[in-house]
This record gives sequence, structure tokens and C-alpha cells, in this order.
Amino acid sequence: MQTRHFPLAFLIRTTLASHLGYCTSRMNCALTSLAISSFMTSRLSGANYLFLCFTGLASGFTLSLCTAISGLVLGMSSTFQANTSMLRERQLSNSDMTAKPNTIPNFQFGEMKPEDLLRHPLPAQTPKLTLNCPLLDGLLRGGIPCGSITEITAESGVGKTQFSIQLLLAAQLPATRGGLSASSLCLHSEFPFPFRRLQQLSVFYQSHIPNNPLDRIFIQPVNSPDHLLDLLSRLESIVSRLNIRLIVIDSIAALFRSEFDNTPLELKRRSSMFFKIASKLKSQAQKFGLAVVVTNQVVDVIESSGNLRIGNSGFLFSSGRRVCPALGLSWANCVNIRLFLWREEERVDVEGGEIRSMQARRFIRVVFAPHLPDCSCEFVIKREGIFGVDR
Repeated sequence: MQTRHFPLAFLIRTTLASHLGYCTSRMNCALTSLAISSFMTSRLSGANYLFLCFTGLASGFTLSLCTAISGLVLGMSSTFQANTSMLRERQLSNSDMTAKPNTIPNFQFGEMKPEDLLRHPLPAQTPKLTLNCPLLDGLLRGGIPCGSITEITAESGVGKTQFSIQLLLAAQLPATRGGLSASSLCLHSEFPFPFRRLQQLSVFYQSHIPNNPLDRIFIQPVNSPDHLLDLLSRLESIVSRLNIRLIVIDSIAALFRSEFDNTPLELKRRSSMFFKIASKLKSQAQKFGLAVVVTNQVVDVIESSGNLRIGNSGFLFSSGRRVCPALGLSWANCVNIRLFLWREEERVDVEGGEIRSMQARRFIRVVFAPHLPDCSCEFVIKREGIFGVDR
């Protein structure tokens, strides 16, 4: 039943994708491949057919069909779609098929071996920006990835801005040290901007950067969501000219929390603005290979007697309180990676039952990411920057 009904499911996916505006440039490819799907299902079992389509390992017209299907699955990243399209073009250009138009080649199935998987070109490794700490880089498997949006969320005073400043400087490091050898742009909405801390931290990077690190950091205040959207629209013209590879927005929550009322119409308008901003950021991140880092605030989770949860479904804890990232589920769907920073108060120097002081311990956790497990580690903020703690 699965094999027999798959062409119908493929047609539904194609129609839905066309209606929603996904990958409209692939519609011709999808339509021409639809005629082949019946032939394919008669030659393959449902499991093997799906395997070929979603891995893109078939050749010739099979690859054309696989490209169409993989490009039309909702939620699949455009980076994967682009890599699949490049694979298709390379496969077709190197093909020696002499089949006539409108005829179906006589493919031989069931001959693929495990070592054949290694012969197909794989997507290039995603560049990543170091956090300038081996332990934190290990937590993120190399650092902040380019081409996507990474969110750092935490309550006030935990270290969101400290991470942002460190990344602004780390972007200038050479590739041999995990940097991007490029400039960085900071769009800040929380005033005043910590220029003194930026200057203090830049001293520790001067030995690894030829020029003054502050000369390649561009700072622009942002006052409203509309202002941010306008800046992003004009950003494309200066990214290449200034060699910008990192964009930091600190913070996104400050722009929205006082701009919209808590009414259905206003919340709908706010969600629409989320998607517009995220679309601009992702488009430019993938086009120019940018690392995009956005900071977010948290709100307390309120539970009523009816177990009503306000905010995201998952609970996080900071300073002994239940919290969740601000801006709700709509914004959560706009980011690719969410990192959560939290703080725990620890009693120290206890003598005779008397508490002399309280010490704050800070932690970072991967809440979700397409390439990372749910993991965490402790970190400290020093004069030289942020460093992970191995305990």
C-alpha cells in the first residue's frame, strides 16, 4: 500500500509546495519526474524508493525525481536543497546516458554497495565561528555555525552580552584559530552599549589580529522592529564591501516586548514581523555565509490551578525560578539553534551554620540544534573573556 500510493502523496506534496511558495523553481522538475514515479515504484520496494529519493544517490532521471521530492518537503533547509540541486547538475553533466527524449532508461537496481556512498560528493563542511574557548567550542562542535540563526537566551546579568562581545572580536581571528578573518556588525537595542567592556576585551585579541580589533566592529543602534527590518533590507549592499561575516542582534526581545499589545490582532502582526525579520536574516546568512547571533530574554513561567502554561512548553530554570524564552513559540520557530544560559546561587564559606557569602555559578545548555545533542557545561566570566569550566 505504501508503494502504490506514493505517487499520489508526491503530487500532494508538489501541489502544496507550489501553493505555499516553496521552491517554485523546482516545479517543472517535479512535474516531469511525476511520470517516472510510477515506473520507479514498480521496480523498487517502498523502503528502497524512499531511501533513494531522500539521499539523492540515484542517477539520471531518478536523481531528478529525488531532487524534486527532497526540495518539496516542508521544513527542509534551503542549504540542503541547494546542495541537492548542485549534486543533480553535477550528476547530469557527467552522465553518459544516450537515452532519447521522453524515454525511460533501463536502470539496474539492487547493485549499489556500501562503498558506493563514498563516491558521491558530500556538502562542504559548514564554517563555524569559535568562541575562543576549547571547552565551549567542543560543546558546540566547533563553534557558532554560519548560514543559520543562533539564539542566546538568558535572564539579565548571566552573560548574553559578554558572549556577544567575545564573538564580535573572535570573528576577526584568522581561520587557523577558528575565526572568520572578517568584520562584524552589532545591532543593539539595549542601551547603553558596553563600549568599556569591548575595549577591555579587545586588548587580549591584539596579538592575534594585525590591526586594531575595534576598527572592524561596526555598531548600529536599533529602536524598533520596523527599524531593524529596514536596516536588514539595506544591509546587503554593505556586507560585501565591509567584509562582514558576523551579525549580532542584542537583543531581539527588547524591540518587541513594549511595541505590541496583548491582543489577537497585535499578536498576529507581531508574529508576521518575526517571520519577516527571520527570513531576511536567513536569506542573507546563506547568501553571504554569515554567522547570525541573536540574544533573547526570558520570562517567568506562571502555572494556574488548571495547569495552564504561559510561554513555551518546555521548562527551564534560572536563579531558582522557572523561566522560558521570551516571544513565545512563533519566534522559537524562527531560530535554528537555541542556547540557554542560567545561573545558580551557591552558598560558600559556611562556618558554624553561618552563611558568609553567596557565589553565582553560570551554565550554558543546548536547548535545540539540528546537529547537537542536549548538553551543557559550566562557564565563568573573567577579565580575559568567557571560559568553560571542566568539572
